[in-house]
Amino acid sequence: MAKIYKSKIPAVSVLNGVFPRIDYQDCYAMDVYRNDIELNDVVRCFFTTAPAWVVKLMKLRDNLGKMVGLKTNNALEKSSSDPNISSFKPGEKFGLFQILERNENEVIMGTDDKHLNFRVSIFLSDQAPAKKISISTIVVLHNSFGRAYMKMVTPFHKMVVPGMMNKIYKGLVRLPALQ
Repeated sequence: MAKIYKSKIPAVSVLNGVFPRIDYQDCYAMDVYRNDIELNDVVRCFFTTAPAWVVKLMKLRDNLGKMVGLKTNNALEKSSSDPNISSFKPGEKFGLFQILERNENEVIMGTDDKHLNFRVSIFLSDQAPAKKISISTIVVLHNSFGRAYMKMVTPFHKMVVPGMMNKIYKGLVRLPALQ
């Protein structure tokens, strides 16, 4: 199991300049002692190794969100890319997540909706002898519904991200060594 810890959004992250104001932010990080992993490996694991309980929570969120007109994973499924073969370039979509920016160390994804806009950064940095993976989230709220929604989902978000990071870690340590 990986040691996941709260961290600051990396100083060089694109997230730092995305929104003129931020109503919610967090960052979780972990160290992986494999020098051969690449950013695509991490992003691929983000999309393919979600714990079953996270998948169930997202389905519940989609079912409730559909009733109040929010964007859902189900509505976007037909336009989604396959994370198993993707290179995670801007414009690709994976459910609610659209890849918006990408550089050597970071993939920025997110969605704009009527109640809030969110961005998620997956950042991979080399901090020998390990690689540091940071997953950061920023949110801008648009209205009272957005504020109520965030109050409701924040406790779950604080469990979901570390849970996903544990699964990402397990996926990465199982990758065959690159030669």
